[in-house]
Amino acid sequence: MPITLLRVLIAAILLVVVGFTVAPYATSYVSTSAVVNAPLINIRAPFSGIIVQPTKPVSSIVETGETLIELKNSRSQRGTLQGVKTRLGSLNGEIVGMEKQMRELSDLRTDLITRRDALVAARTTWFIPRLDAAKANIDRAQASLLKAQGNMARMEDLAEDGTATATTLSAAEADLIAAQADLAQQKAVYAQLEVERDTLDGEMGIDLTSNGFEQIEYRLNEIDVRLADINAQLLERQAQRAGLKNQIAILSVEALRQESFAPKVSTSGIIWEASASEGGTVASGENVATVLDCTRRFLEVQLPERHFENIPTGTTARVQLKGSTEHFTAQVLTAYGSGARPNRDMQAASPRIQTEDGFRVIVGLGDANVDDVMASGSFCNVGRTADVRFELHHDSFMSRLSRLFAGLGGNTSTSSALTSDTAATPIETE
Repeated sequence: MPITLLRVLIAAILLVVVGFTVAPYATSYVSTSAVVNAPLINIRAPFSGIIVQPTKPVSSIVETGETLIELKNSRSQRGTLQGVKTRLGSLNGEIVGMEKQMRELSDLRTDLITRRDALVAARTTWFIPRLDAAKANIDRAQASLLKAQGNMARMEDLAEDGTATATTLSAAEADLIAAQADLAQQKAVYAQLEVERDTLDGEMGIDLTSNGFEQIEYRLNEIDVRLADINAQLLERQAQRAGLKNQIAILSVEALRQESFAPKVSTSGIIWEASASEGGTVASGENVATVLDCTRRFLEVQLPERHFENIPTGTTARVQLKGSTEHFTAQVLTAYGSGARPNRDMQAASPRIQTEDGFRVIVGLGDANVDDVMASGSFCNVGRTADVRFELHHDSFMSRLSRLFAGLGGNTSTSSALTSDTAATPIETE
């Protein structure tokens, strides 16, 4: 009898053990594997340089706005900028010299014009008595002509009366011709003086009696040509100066950007990979630090692919990290089949789980408290595996059976835990 009782007791214990083992699979969808993950933020050096301020050690907390690392460019980027500034200085010197030369030529031109105007005024004043003298000579020539004409008329009358000889008549005729020629000459002289006077204020400034005006006009023309040539060169230099100033502005910004690199932390996280120590060298494009973004943690869960349509987005998941006695709930963000290529750029924990015979479910875990020593020391639990269960479909047989047992008061520890966890409010997800 005792042996029979012992056998019955052993059988009951085995049934209870099997029940506890099979019950989770009968009342929920159980993950085959699950791992906590989070994206990594890689910081790469934009240039070859030296570490002036290294990052904090691995697993240290970094806050938003904090300077993560500071690099100094090992090769000076200001050589090109200094060369352009030197060219600008030389060009400024040329422009100043040209402007000074133009001012001096303009002053000389003004002086020559003043001298020419003075000469014109003097010549004009000088021409007044000359014109008066020319007019007097014309009047005298006209009087001589009238006298010669009267003498000629008298000689002709005397010749008709026979009292004048042919020689006397011929002499009177010659005097008349000479008087006419003298009058014409005096008029020509007057016309010449008028031409000289009228051309003094003209553009050429011709003086028929002196070459002073011609020299001044020649020099003025030469100065105008020189001014036009310098002005063209000056405009070219000014355009070059404007281009160099624009280039200097661009190079200054670039030199400042390339002089040092001190990125700020965009989101709170934990140092996943620290930089080398102070004074260490880095190459352009080299990864100098990596920050774990604990604000976007997720749980990567693998399930048999036959459950794909039974776990839609928003489904509540019951999560227990392995090694922990606590449970919490989360919600499904998305799911994709075994044939889908995972996003390796989001990889934090390595290696990522494989889904050759199942499908992958992404469960949002939300933000982690990086100020917690336990969380920061364990990298916000990234890389830890977990047991994840999902509620059965509401109309499934086992779900109805579970609700029946619950209604009869036959609550087991497993169903009680499941009921309490599924009734909990899910944590906030991204």
